Amino acid sequence: MGGFSLWRRNDWAWNQSRSGAFAVSKCASGCWTGRAVLLEVGAGEWDSSIYFAISLQGWFNAYDYSGPDFADDPQVRAAARAVLDFYATSIALKNRQFQMSGAETRTVRNFHGFSTGTAILAWLWFSEDSTTPPGNWNGTGVGEVIYAWASGYRPDPAIVALARRSDKALPADYFNTKPDYLLKNPAQTKEVLHIAENFTLGSANIATGRFGNGNWQFTLWKLLADYSSGNPQLLWGNGGFHGYQGNAPDPWMQIVQYRNTLLQLHRVPANADALVAEVGEAYDEWISRWYTDFLQRFPDPNWGGFRGGQYRGKSVPHNFMAGNTQRALDAYLLFAPGVTLSRHDNWFVLDFENVWVGLASLRPEIVASVNPDSGQITVTGEPETVFGWLVHVVDKSEFKTAPDFVRFLREYISWDWDSAQSDRLHMRSPDGKNIEVTYTVAGSWHEPSYDFDFGVSEKGGVSTFFQHPWRQPSWPSGYGHGRMPRWSVDGDCYASRSWLVFDGPGVTLENGVLRVQAGGFSYVSQAPAQEWQPQHAERLRRMLNRFRVRRALQ
Repeated sequence: MGGFSLWRRNDWAWNQSRSGAFAVSKCASGCWTGRAVLLEVGAGEWDSSIYFAISLQGWFNAYDYSGPDFADDPQVRAAARAVLDFYATSIALKNRQFQMSGAETRTVRNFHGFSTGTAILAWLWFSEDSTTPPGNWNGTGVGEVIYAWASGYRPDPAIVALARRSDKALPADYFNTKPDYLLKNPAQTKEVLHIAENFTLGSANIATGRFGNGNWQFTLWKLLADYSSGNPQLLWGNGGFHGYQGNAPDPWMQIVQYRNTLLQLHRVPANADALVAEVGEAYDEWISRWYTDFLQRFPDPNWGGFRGGQYRGKSVPHNFMAGNTQRALDAYLLFAPGVTLSRHDNWFVLDFENVWVGLASLRPEIVASVNPDSGQITVTGEPETVFGWLVHVVDKSEFKTAPDFVRFLREYISWDWDSAQSDRLHMRSPDGKNIEVTYTVAGSWHEPSYDFDFGVSEKGGVSTFFQHPWRQPSWPSGYGHGRMPRWSVDGDCYASRSWLVFDGPGVTLENGVLRVQAGGFSYVSQAPAQEWQPQHAERLRRMLNRFRVRRALQ
């Protein structure tokens, strides 16, 4: 009952849980059709250290208070469980010392630290009985996880075994997808995840413009390596367009990953300033239409999030970030200060506790600059030229010393640039595979939509992403707007692969059916196929009213 007691003292949490459960009652309607939304395409705000624990609060309530002691609605309960299974599997796949490894949408600069609700949730669900919480407890994060602690839901043993790597069948590679922000377009993001004994290297290519605050805190690749003295050790990279802290992905960065080898590619067009200015004009149009639409639907200033003529105290949810096109010529990597970085001619080696990391400029003629105090290494390219980094990670058990590792890198990894097509790279991988990589120069994209977008114009009209097509400005396309690279391994073209929501050893999520096999356990999870019925909403209301009475009596 301790969880309920804490709820009672936290009116904000109660309001969030109540509104969250009402929201999931509508979401469940989609889950109960043959084409479930979340379970068909994945989460729009995917694998977020900040928001995953928050996103689950309403689902925990829907699961618990549709049980036999309350609303007694097995359909609601089964739908909620299927969604919770999805989130638990997402965290289990990326679990590395309770942190989210690989790419994620919403994170914080210290995303390798035990400071978020999602990290505490991973510890609650997946730690061994004897494991003590690492690092410092964050008060906000603990409050977010109270819902999970008080809930009767726990991940199936197969999901727990997946998180703990009980099978020890490593290394393992997964090819996953994420939808756009509002779940309309599946497989907008293509993700590669390599899980080894002591590290996880993961990356994603996402078809967004990366010029606005909807892209803020997106991390498109990240290495986490086990560390005995606290949180896992970290390496990640980006371009300088938005600065040097990795807060938002560079518009001209593309990533190719094959197993434990990653290429961070950059190519800044000569007319980058003109392209950015054109995007800025499109944002001005977006802002104008958004205001018109929102004020039409919510004319009363006391409703719809407005106070004093502003939306939640700021101008609009969609804000343009112009960036700096000169800084975009910098491709940088960030690692924890204090980690030993040694140079061996054209290779650098990071000496983590349990892994070796080899780093090389994709253009050997570009001399890297190193700032060991800030943990940053940078190469600076020229417009119209592909440049960037090669990253190769191995467990330390494979090589005794850094020179041994470098001899391996020099012998087994090589690459050259195509003389006929300057944006194409030929590479030989350590296992002898021929990899062809092409930086995609031209293309099209859109920006993440969130909160309310324009699209409904009638007074008092209702706007949800289930009810009408959300609209954005006509974004520029063509030269300079490529976002998704192309690559093949021994002729196997990754762009033409069938990419599922989850796809790897022991885990698949296809057509709304989640299958997990790990540690000798086998589990299948899917939402009920029953169509949504109006009485479900009424049952949820009764469920919440009972919860309200229960809460008042405590």
